[in-house]
Amino acid sequence: MEDENSERPHCPIPEKIFKSGEEPTGVRVTPYHKPCAIRQILNALDPDEVEQIRNSPFGKLVDIADKPSFSGRFGCYIISRQLKVAKKHEAWFVFAGKPIRFSLREFAFVTGLNCGKIQKRSKKRALKNNITEKPYWGELFGTLKEVPVSSVIRMLMKKTVTKTELRLKYAYLALLSSVILPTTHTPRISQDHAEMIKDVEEFFAYPWGRVSFDMLMSSIKERKEVSLSQNTIALKGFVLSLQLVMVEAVPALTEVVQDGNSSGSEDDFDVKEDNIDNGKGEKKSISPGHARDTDAAGKAMVHSLISGGDNLLNAGTEFVWSDDEEDSAVDNLLKLIEQQYPFSHSCFTGGVTKLDVIRLREEAKAGGLHRKTTKAKQGISTQIPVGFDVEFVGDVVKDKLKEDFKRLETQVATLQENEQPPSTKNVARETNVEIPTIIEEVVRFVNRVSSSSADVGNGREDVVGDGFGVANVEKASTREARVVVDELVNATAGGGEEACDGANITDINLGADEVALGCRKSKRQKVLPKALLGNYECDIRFLNRARQAVSDSKNPGGNIDYSAKFSILLDKLKTPFCITTDAWTLESTELYEIVERENPISAKVVDVLISHISALYRGNSHRKHQSKCVFLDTKFVSQISKVYTKFSNVSRKDTFRFPDNIVDNTAFIEADRFYFPFNLDKKYWIGICIDMSNWSIAVLDSNLPNRSEYMMGKEVGKQVGLKDMKALAFERPRFLPQNNAITDSAVTTILFIQAHAVAGVDACKCITAAVLDTEVERLVVTLYEGNVGPL
Repeated sequence: MEDENSERPHCPIPEKIFKSGEEPTGVRVTPYHKPCAIRQILNALDPDEVEQIRNSPFGKLVDIADKPSFSGRFGCYIISRQLKVAKKHEAWFVFAGKPIRFSLREFAFVTGLNCGKIQKRSKKRALKNNITEKPYWGELFGTLKEVPVSSVIRMLMKKTVTKTELRLKYAYLALLSSVILPTTHTPRISQDHAEMIKDVEEFFAYPWGRVSFDMLMSSIKERKEVSLSQNTIALKGFVLSLQLVMVEAVPALTEVVQDGNSSGSEDDFDVKEDNIDNGKGEKKSISPGHARDTDAAGKAMVHSLISGGDNLLNAGTEFVWSDDEEDSAVDNLLKLIEQQYPFSHSCFTGGVTKLDVIRLREEAKAGGLHRKTTKAKQGISTQIPVGFDVEFVGDVVKDKLKEDFKRLETQVATLQENEQPPSTKNVARETNVEIPTIIEEVVRFVNRVSSSSADVGNGREDVVGDGFGVANVEKASTREARVVVDELVNATAGGGEEACDGANITDINLGADEVALGCRKSKRQKVLPKALLGNYECDIRFLNRARQAVSDSKNPGGNIDYSAKFSILLDKLKTPFCITTDAWTLESTELYEIVERENPISAKVVDVLISHISALYRGNSHRKHQSKCVFLDTKFVSQISKVYTKFSNVSRKDTFRFPDNIVDNTAFIEADRFYFPFNLDKKYWIGICIDMSNWSIAVLDSNLPNRSEYMMGKEVGKQVGLKDMKALAFERPRFLPQNNAITDSAVTTILFIQAHAVAGVDACKCITAAVLDTEVERLVVTLYEGNVGPL
């Protein structure tokens, strides 16, 4: 052991996130990227094609494929030994008592990827190209709408494509989606990336390394003490690069390796019967036990700044971030490294303890604040454009209200001159309303409008308003201010038939501030005028929270890392198992079909999902609302369809007797809405909602071009009955998110039905193709935990 009594630096250096000896003993770090995919892709190519990749900007990935695979346990060990730094694009770790930097420069060194600055592309040129050029996606993948990386690997292996240039483009896209920029455990080829690879030189000129590093660093930085204490931590981006940097900084880590991987995080892509590993055998991985011993001993040689012979203390402009923060503690640390200061474990202090983490977790649960912070997307503003001058808006509003102020002052002065003697029954006339007081209240209101605009301009997402320019804010603020001015004048006058007396004051229950402004004329609830609000629409984010709350009903309180839970579930899926309940049985292979979705999902699996969202709805709804929605499976739909044929041929409908298994359902008595999936052409699913309260039928369709309005109405509505000789109103919302992938229609339909039942049709807008993989992960995790146990 090193000398723990060595002198600490005299200048301040970054403190540890966790106190020494109090680091969390998590299970693993789960990467979205799969380094095994590199070997799979290379094995699917010919030797000369592999050599061309080796000579390309992605060439270093070929060498990385033969290095030790990522160890999830070692990753968790390193992540918990971070230092607190203010820099957004830089992380520091302590190993063997020495600091180790992980920045864009180190990332570029170990990956060999282009990490230069992102050049702004001309919008006019991009728009011109989009209009005049034919999409390149069709030349690569034909009519396919979505292409999983596993399908690309299979096509390369079976030589579905023989042209070398096209095969290399397939390989580059697969490496980009599954290794460099992974965002899901089942990666798919991006259409934007496919358009860029039309020009290979332009494709490689793009700084994919910088984008990948930013994705990884954001995933690390957004996690605070409580999140870092979870058993499993899921990280996006090229997570293996962190281990590569640690191996370069501490060569002793590779002295002991073990077969396979320590965490099971390297699950291969599903390629069914095709063995593309060609008998290479299991890869080696770093031994977490050896790493712990090396760290505790503190005697290993450590390179705090890895390099290829360059001076890394002074970073070049290529690796600089324009939005990075200054941190004097990091600057001091760099100076000490340059001076070859003898660091030891005792040099790094501070950090929270395990008890502190428990306290923080409980406080977060109590306050409902336990959620991961996310990095704000730059260059995207849904509220106020860049350069919005809030002070200017405030001045404009005040200038617009000058005439109203003068009118108010004149009317109040007239009222004071004609003021009647005080009456014990008229609180408004007993109150001494001063003109400056009223003016001051109006000015305070205008200032409040300005400050609200400032909040919007600063990127606050909880401010609701149109706010797309100065004119809109000026118009809305002026109109609202004039309404308040008119109400103040009327309240001060206190005349008319609705003038309130002393008895009314108790009923209205005015506050002290409101009494000082005068008595309101009526007992109605004080609300914003309808003219100001217009057609109010609830923010879709609130609807999405309500929808997600149903899924989270089995895990109340605290943040739920579904990505980490899903990774654990993937490990369990490697071993066959069966989920059995009183109503259904589901094999592990069928559960994996929901995740992969290479083929249309069977009716049996759809029925399981319907049963699952029904249980979630009942578990999260108030007892009075549990019976309002009924979720029917495909068996019921099939039975009712068969019975309807007989029913339609009976002349006296009131004498027909439906089978008991259809009508003997107590849930039907109080139900207002009935949901069920409907299968078209035995491969394409839609959702049906029959609303008895307004006698309508809604079709939740994620692929509108598949059926015309007439054909859909004819196919779905032909068996719908009448009520008082009035047919059900047919609705097919055209604003629902579209997904042309037939294999995704089943899970999209299930999520549409769940969202519609919880928060109406507007909540279905949240189920976009971009979030479908994430929502499916949530769905299968809650399905497993709801019927087997927590992951």
